[in-house]
Amino acid sequence: MQKILNSVGRRGRNSASDVKVVQQLLNQYRIPTQTTPLRTDGLIGPKTIARIEGFQKSIVKMINPDGRVDPNGKTIAALLRKSAPTVNAPNLIYNIETGLLKGRIGNNEISAYAGSGGRAGSKKEGVVNPLLANNSLATHVGGPKNTGTHLFGPIPQGIYTLKLHESRSNWIRLNPAKGTYMHGRAGFAIHGRGQTGSHGCIVPSDFSVVQRLCKIVKDNDEVGNPAITLKVIAQGTEIGNIMRTA
Repeated sequence: MQKILNSVGRRGRNSASDVKVVQQLLNQYRIPTQTTPLRTDGLIGPKTIARIEGFQKSIVKMINPDGRVDPNGKTIAALLRKSAPTVNAPNLIYNIETGLLKGRIGNNEISAYAGSGGRAGSKKEGVVNPLLANNSLATHVGGPKNTGTHLFGPIPQGIYTLKLHESRSNWIRLNPAKGTYMHGRAGFAIHGRGQTGSHGCIVPSDFSVVQRLCKIVKDNDEVGNPAITLKVIAQGTEIGNIMRTA
């Protein structure tokens, strides 16, 4: 369970580690008038304070929101209580910027390169769009308006559960968990390479990784274990640093 040591928000102490925790917890919610996820950069600013106030008004039901989260206050208690189901450690992590898919599922270690968006992984030469493929600033690009085009960015950041596709072999559905902001997009999966490549799906360069994951998911579901989870992040490159500090 994530906790804070000191106050965060208006007139708070606002240590970077505490601010980041609060930002992460707030991103589990979509306040009606505040739908864009906060940057979890550990920096306090008007957007984070406004999100705290929105949470206090909509969820905590405070008549006069103060824009501050105290270590033993009602706001942090509500954030922790309602966010608990979505902040558990994921089995897998996919880093959009580096393309690395890594993690552990039971005794199975996973480590592979995979593309996402911009037709990454296509078997056709010269079709990958470098402005979209694995560009963490383009996760909003796509959706129904792009039907019939190949203009789709990578999978949005957030938490997903893995489920075998009901009819396609070697195809794993990625179902977004509550609180994952999808930019109006849907239908993400883990699958092998093809002529089209990725419209946001995660496409490992090694097809044996897809086959192995499908077997792991099948075995996991058959014994009734909790769904395997994937966390999509954007860290480790210059773009990631810009996202966290802008």
